[in-house]
Amino acid sequence: MHMSKIAQMILPIFVFVTAGSAVLSEEKNQSIPVDPKLEALNKFRPVLKTVKKFYPEASSILFMQNFHFEDSTRLYVESAITKLRAGGESFLEDVRGPKEEGGVWCDIFLLEGSSKRYSRAEGAVERRHFVEHKIYQDLHGIDHHLHVTLRVPKGATSLGFVKEFKALIRSYSHDFVTDK
Repeated sequence: MHMSKIAQMILPIFVFVTAGSAVLSEEKNQSIPVDPKLEALNKFRPVLKTVKKFYPEASSILFMQNFHFEDSTRLYVESAITKLRAGGESFLEDVRGPKEEGGVWCDIFLLEGSSKRYSRAEGAVERRHFVEHKIYQDLHGIDHHLHVTLRVPKGATSLGFVKEFKALIRSYSHDFVTDK
């Protein structure tokens, strides 16, 4: 009798663990949809090569029209970067950013059309816990642009990475049809 109660307790755990590992192995084998233009950009001038030079432990993912990478990040509560409300104060939002002792967080979106309408918003904004860089880069010949949000710690430690990363993003300005 005692053994059957133990078996009754263990059986659901065994089923859960077995089913759970089957689901995990399925997810590993599933293909993730990625825009072919983003894959081509990443093969032509691999962003991750520059990232890994400065952040060897960075994780990344290509998914649909987004390329994301991060290393040593955490959640912060920051004032939202948006037009001010009537009272003159912005609302708070939770955002992921680099840890103060070093790290990086970045989203690169591939969007249709030109980035000219965003040009006034480009640049670096010093937020409470980190510096946020907005970069917009037109991709001539394919009528798309990159919308990049890069977050790095405050201070001089990340200046080398930011300079090299921006140069890489700017190198995408040539015509992708004629490769000039």
